Amino acid sequence: MLETPTLMLLPTRADVSPNAVKEAVVAGIPVVASDVGGIPDYIRPGENGVLFRAGDLASFIRAIQEAMSHPLFGCGQVEPSALTRSRDYLSPARMAGNFLAAYAECLR
Repeated sequence: MLETPTLMLLPTRADVSPNAVKEAVVAGIPVVASDVGGIPDYIRPGENGVLFRAGDLASFIRAIQEAMSHPLFGCGQVEPSALTRSRDYLSPARMAGNFLAAYAECLR
């Protein structure tokens, strides 16, 4: 029986900061997503996923093919260093600090 690798596919045309992408990157799941909104902040092409032009079906198909031919993504894995960076960048402590700083700036 062949095992199918896990990939997260998100062909959205507009999304500011999708939680599903953040959850996938901290879980170590390769992501194939459109290059809109905050998505490029979380996806490092070749390390934890592949980005493609939003609304471009041919680009989406090529991105899936690229991910499936990648030595790690094709096995449902990401670069270990990318996983460490993603978990640090999206840690609850860092996220809370960022939100508090944003609220403090708004209150000034």
